[in-house]
Formats: sequence, structure tokens, C-alpha cells
Amino acid sequence: LLACDDAIYLKRAIKSIAQKQGLQASFMAKPLVDQAGSGLHIHASVLDANGDNIFASTPEAPADTLKHAIGGLQRGARDSLLLFAPHANSYRRFVLNAFVPLNDAWGYNNRTVAMRIPHSNQANTRIEHRIAGADANPYLVTAAVLAGILHGLETKGDPGPPIVGNAYEQ
Repeated sequence: LLACDDAIYLKRAIKSIAQKQGLQASFMAKPLVDQAGSGLHIHASVLDANGDNIFASTPEAPADTLKHAIGGLQRGARDSLLLFAPHANSYRRFVLNAFVPLNDAWGYNNRTVAMRIPHSNQANTRIEHRIAGADANPYLVTAAVLAGILHGLETKGDPGPPIVGNAYEQ
């Protein structure tokens, strides 16, 4: 909740400062046709009762919990798309070769997939959920991401193999 609160406060602060400078700040997902859009990427990991990351693993041997969580996120992606892209303009962000996910693929350190596992040490293994745009409500997006992770952990979701290379071409 604190991260969501901070996201809202940051947007308000930026808009206020811009207004004082005679400018206008926009958090549209794709305000300019010829430039990249803006996303609301959620980085998530889960800690157990001892404070250990249940996703801790390597690309060569991904943890089952990591794969299950991604599988749950994939299952919920389509049902949650209205939360991730709440306005007509939101969909303008989804264009080929713009480092925006166009499907529910996952992969390691791959900016062409929806669920990216950023390069990190094992203790910091996390899922970067990359579907939502900057115009989405951070509370609703975070709730949908957490629900997807929980669903995957409970049902032992299978995300399939990670994408290597350009997901747009695959």
C-alpha cells in the first residue's frame, strides 16, 4: 500500500511542480504518437515467514514458486486488462518493437515480454509485471498482480518455457 500511496503522491507532486512552471505533466500511457509510452511496472517478490524470498533462484534453475507465480499472472492477464489499460488511449501504448508486452510471455532480463525476471542476485529475484500503463490505478494493478501470483502459487500454474530473444518475433 505504501508503494501505491507513493506513486499517487509522486504524480500529484509532479503535476503541481509542472503547473507552477507553466507546464502540464501528463501520465497518459501514450501521449505522443511518435514517442515511447509510459508504463506502470510492478516489481514483486514474496517473502516467507523467515524473510526469505520464495522466488530466489537462477535462470538456469528457476524456483518452482517463481514459475507458478508467473503462470498465475499469465492466467489473470486477460481478465485484468481493463485494470492495466483503463482508457482508450491506454491501448495506443501496445505497439510492435516499443518494449511493451504484446502477449503474456515471460523471460529473463527480456524487455519484450510481459513478465520479466530482471537480472539480480538470487536473494533479489523478482517478477517485473510490465503490462500496465502509467494511466492505470496503482492500487488496482497491484491487487491484480498479487491476486495473479497467489492464484499461481495455489494452483501450481505452469508458464511454459521462458522466451529467449525477441518475443515480438516469436
